[in-house]
Amino acid sequence: MLSRSRLLPHISSLMCKRTFKTNGCRAVLFDIDGVLIRGKKKIKGATESLIRLQEARIPFAFLTNGGGVLESVKTKQLMDILNEEQAKKIELSPEHMILSHSPMKALLDKHRGDKILIIGDHDSAKVAREYGFTNAVGVKDFFHQNPHIHAKSANKVKMSTIEQSVKEYEENNLTQPFKAVFVMHDPEDFGRDLQICMDVLLSRGSPGSPFHLDDQEVDLYMSNPDLLYSGTYSTPRFGQGLFKLCLQSVYKEMNKRDLRLNQFGKPEKVTYEFAEKKLEKIASELGYNKVDVIYAVGDNPAADVRGANNAGHHYQSVLVRTGVFSSPESNDRADPAKHVVQDVNEFVDKLINKGL
Repeated sequence: MLSRSRLLPHISSLMCKRTFKTNGCRAVLFDIDGVLIRGKKKIKGATESLIRLQEARIPFAFLTNGGGVLESVKTKQLMDILNEEQAKKIELSPEHMILSHSPMKALLDKHRGDKILIIGDHDSAKVAREYGFTNAVGVKDFFHQNPHIHAKSANKVKMSTIEQSVKEYEENNLTQPFKAVFVMHDPEDFGRDLQICMDVLLSRGSPGSPFHLDDQEVDLYMSNPDLLYSGTYSTPRFGQGLFKLCLQSVYKEMNKRDLRLNQFGKPEKVTYEFAEKKLEKIASELGYNKVDVIYAVGDNPAADVRGANNAGHHYQSVLVRTGVFSSPESNDRADPAKHVVQDVNEFVDKLINKGL
């Protein structure tokens, strides 16, 4: 038991921490690929930068256009890449992680029980079901039930694999029309997924039935508009944005109408509004009563910089040179950032020393 002399300071400390909040603070929203890591390798100074922010009690979170897994899985993946003894000092939870499809949770009120086609590799369909979309059907599962829908992909798969496909859905569920398509991550099989997605959109949600070239009845939601992203390869690679362009082009060619879609991910404002609420909660837990300014750090001008520049006056865009942006120019011409730095380490130096 603590003595009275030791107990009073302890109570006082708790009251200051939990009851009396300080004024506003600065906060940071980090992109991941091209800022903290490239592929499965960390960028120099990433771990130290996060530790320094934590020690300075500056709230931060991660906003990535990546996805296909739960926020808890992505958090562990990041920590594994930052893996070193000092990385254990970083206190992270899934609440710090915002994926491209995290804001899609807001669609539960509209689509909770609807049959939804999930496009994306990894565990995208499982993620959708974890979010509460109980009738989410993965594109691979649907394909295994209907292998002739894309013959070239069927030829690549052993029939035994298709026949052994896990039957997670009741037979009557397979006859129900799809009400929506969620593109939650990059397609695993581009041609197959493009075909199936188009079949759903043009058949009023019932692939195999005649195409109805009229108003679009199936809702389409996409999580990531990035045409390019920075990975392990030396130059940027095509991302989900290429799938979007193909869908739009094919739909217009088939239907003579524009494809109607709802876009999430950076640079969409809805994504930054979602991220701001997350940062406000993190800041509140640190004892701040508001967030005055959010530094959004990214490597992709068309996504990270444009998104921050359009998100509101309290956002300030920060562009690093360790990812997509590698131009010798002092800034990006199409989407100029408020601040341009060499890497995350230089950004944190300037932030802590109030050089921004």
